[in-house]
Amino acid sequence: MSKKVARKLKVLIVIYKLAVGGAERVACSLATTLNRNRFEPVFCAFKGGRLEDELKEEGVKVYTLQKSGRHDFSVLFKLMEIIRNEKIDIIHTHSFSANMWGRIAGAAAGAPVIITTEHTVAGGKTMVQKMLNRVLERFCARTVAVSETVRRSLLEQEGLSPEKVITIHNGIEFIHPVMDDGAFSKLAAELGIDTALPVVTVIGRLEPPKGHAHLLNAFKTIVRKGCASQLLLVGDGRLRGDLETLAGELGISDNVIFAGHRSDIGNILQLTDVAVLSSVREGFSITLLEYMASSLPIVATDVGGNREAIGDGCGIIVPPAEPEALADAIMRLINDSNMAVKMGKRAGDRFKERFNIKTMVKRVELLYEHLYSCCHVNSSPCEAV
Repeated sequence: MSKKVARKLKVLIVIYKLAVGGAERVACSLATTLNRNRFEPVFCAFKGGRLEDELKEEGVKVYTLQKSGRHDFSVLFKLMEIIRNEKIDIIHTHSFSANMWGRIAGAAAGAPVIITTEHTVAGGKTMVQKMLNRVLERFCARTVAVSETVRRSLLEQEGLSPEKVITIHNGIEFIHPVMDDGAFSKLAAELGIDTALPVVTVIGRLEPPKGHAHLLNAFKTIVRKGCASQLLLVGDGRLRGDLETLAGELGISDNVIFAGHRSDIGNILQLTDVAVLSSVREGFSITLLEYMASSLPIVATDVGGNREAIGDGCGIIVPPAEPEALADAIMRLINDSNMAVKMGKRAGDRFKERFNIKTMVKRVELLYEHLYSCCHVNSSPCEAV
C-alpha cells in the first residue's frame, strides 16, 4: 500500500514594497528558497519594485496591490480575497504596514496560521504603532525577531508575550563574482577609485538611521591624521545632497566618492579594504552579512543585532554616533593589515557557519510545519500554540 504524500502548504508572504531593501530581500529570498516539494510560495506586496521580476523568474506568483496611501483600506479586502481564492495555509508578513494589514486580513479570512517578522527594534516605532502591534499580536501564532536585540525590545517596550516571540537570524545567499585584473581596474576607474589607496566602503540607503553624517565626520579625522585612504558610499536616498554638502564643508570631498545605487555589490566589495556600518538603528543588517560573506574586516556600531552577527574577533564594535571611535577603529584596520586579514577570515567563516540562506530557511520551514500541524490537530486557527 503506497504511503500518502502530504499536500503542499500554500504560504503567502506579505511585504509593503518590492524595492531593494534588507527586509524585502530577506522576504524574497525566503520565497525563492522554500522547499517546493513541501511549500508553494505566493507573494503579495502593497507596492511593486525591481524585485518583482526576480520572484517571477523563480516561478513565484506575485500580487501587487498598488496601495495609494496610508488610508487606502482597500488593501484589506484585496488581501482577504487573495487569502480565500488561493486557499492560503500560512501567512507570513514582514515589517509594520504588512504586519498590520496582513494580520487583520488573515484573521478575517480565517487563515489557519499567521506569522509576522519584525525587522527592527521597537524603539524605531511610534507609540501608536507599538500599541497596534500589541493588540494585533493575538491574531498571530508567532512573532519572529531577526535578532535577540529586536526580540528583547519587543518584550520590554511593547509587552509582547515571551512564549510567542522567537529569534531567527537573517540569512542570505551571497555569490562571489570573479573579477580578473582588467575588470577590477575598469570598475575602479568607473567609480573614481585610486587603487593605490585603501578603500573604506559603507553600503546603505542615504537615510538618517544609517548614520552617514557621523562617518563623514570620522573621515575628517582620518584625513587630518594623515591616514591616506578613500571613502566609498554606495547607495542613494533623500540625504544625498546634504551629505555631499557636508563632505564639502568638512574639506574631504576629494576623499569621498558617492557611488549611488549599485547592483554589483559583490564586485564593489572586492575593491574594499575595510567595510563600515555606521548605523544608529538596525534590526539585523543584511549589509553586514554581505561584508562577512566577503571575508572583510568590519567596523560596526553597537546597535541592533550587529554585535550578535560579528561575534568575537570578526570586526570592531564601536558606540553609535561617535565619530572619533569610528575613526580610531577604521585607522586600526588600515594600519594593521595582519589584524585586518585575520578578522576578515573569521568573519567569512562565521558567515558560512551561521548566516547562510539555507540555515535561515530551514528554521522557518520547521516553524511552518510545527504551527500548521498544531492548528490542524486543533481544527482551528493557530493563535497561541
